Parts: sequence; C-alpha cells; structure tokens
Amino acid sequence: MIEVRPIQPGDFEKVMEDPYQKSLKSYPEMKAPSNSVTVIFEDEIVAVGGIIAISKDVGELWLALTEKSKKHGIFGLATLAAIERNIESLVKDNGFKSVTAEVRADFPDAQKMVRAMRFIKGETLKNAAPDGCDFIRYTKEFRQYKELK
Repeated sequence: MIEVRPIQPGDFEKVMEDPYQKSLKSYPEMKAPSNSVTVIFEDEIVAVGGIIAISKDVGELWLALTEKSKKHGIFGLATLAAIERNIESLVKDNGFKSVTAEVRADFPDAQKMVRAMRFIKGETLKNAAPDGCDFIRYTKEFRQYKELK
C-alpha cells in the first residue's frame, strides 16, 4: 500500500542516503521545504517531493527517489496516481496556474514520469545542473484551478 504524508525530519536525508539518481549526492546544500511530502511503500520511504513557489501563479515540482523505488515500482500506476493527486492538491491550495519540472537530460525514467503526468516538454537548459548536465523544462497548466480562486 502506498502512503503519502507530510515530510518529517530525517525523511529527506533518508532518501539522499541512496538516491535513484546518484548525481543528487553532488548537489550542494539541498534541503526539503517544509511543505513537502514523503511517499512510503511497504513501510519504506521511496520518495520525497513537493512544489516550490516560483511566483504567485507558478510552482516548481521537485522529487527525489530512492534506489528502492525501482524495486517497488515508483513509476507504477498507483504511485504515479498518488503523486499526481498530491500535486493537484498543492496546486489548488496555493492557487498555482502552472507547474514546471526541470528534469535531468540524462534521467530518462524521470522524463517518462513527468510526461505520464501530462507535463509538456519545453526548453533545454544547457549545463544547468551543478555537475554541468542539461535540464529539460516541462510545464503543466492547471486551468481548472484558475477560476476557483
């Protein structure tokens, strides 16, 4: 069973002990915002993430997965649905009109995941990662929430 709960002290550090994308270990001073969530599968943390406000109307999705997420199928439909529901809840609560996700160009599994959540591929940000890797920016519009505020 998949559980999504508010992040607790130590959750982010637990993910960073064995991240799916090993390059995350080289990112300087990464910290999880307090409004983040933790995804748990079979009593194990498999991901942490959230949305950071970039402006009044735009948020940026961030997600860090554990190596165990592959074993547990983090890209499976149930987990993807749980993450997507949480994104939509955060969007609605914060009044965002769109959300971006900057995904490493060398991480095709993450690219598949954001496309499965109906994010649209946009520009390539050359050498934007701390280690010089390119990012690909994806965007998803949330028109249904624009009228609710």
